[in-house]
Amino acid sequence: CISVHVYSAILQLQLHLTHSARMTGLHALPQEILLQIFAYMPYTTLCKAMLVSNMWRRVGETPCLWQQFKLRISTKSESQFISVLSCPRFSCLQSLTICPNVLCSVLQHCPPTQVLASITRSSIRALDVGGNDLSMLDPTALATSLNRLEEVEVHCTNLTHKQIRKLLKMCEEKGKIRRLNISGNDLTGLGYQ
Repeated sequence: CISVHVYSAILQLQLHLTHSARMTGLHALPQEILLQIFAYMPYTTLCKAMLVSNMWRRVGETPCLWQQFKLRISTKSESQFISVLSCPRFSCLQSLTICPNVLCSVLQHCPPTQVLASITRSSIRALDVGGNDLSMLDPTALATSLNRLEEVEVHCTNLTHKQIRKLLKMCEEKGKIRRLNISGNDLTGLGYQ
């Protein structure tokens, strides 16, 4: 039978060894080196690595690691749209897709001005909202938001003639858009070919 003192000493030794083992290998690497290693990981692996320790999580949350991540807002994440986009990890995010028929649900949780502002305040360069109904959005607010982007997919979005005219006029005047897809919208009678 082991005495309480011996058992306590064994537990302390195990804790010490566990702590020592934790401080060796990858855990002892400087954060800058860990960041370089994380940069080569696929996002699914990076998410798992962030669960290893608090330090790994802090390093894994570094925005530059998530810059090329292709964020998709689906029905699973529609209610957290604003909080997802304001997550520090995504502060350098360049591409956002809002899956078809999801924007209406997002707009039930957030006002349109807040949704557009969260997109334009971010570093997003490419936006795909194809298959979502945009007809209820203010033409000026929509055109102003979209003209801050470089690539815009608004195919099959029920754009009104007023929205299309405003968008194209802003593109001609001061837009940054390099690629715009407005196919699948009613373009008849606009005078563009």
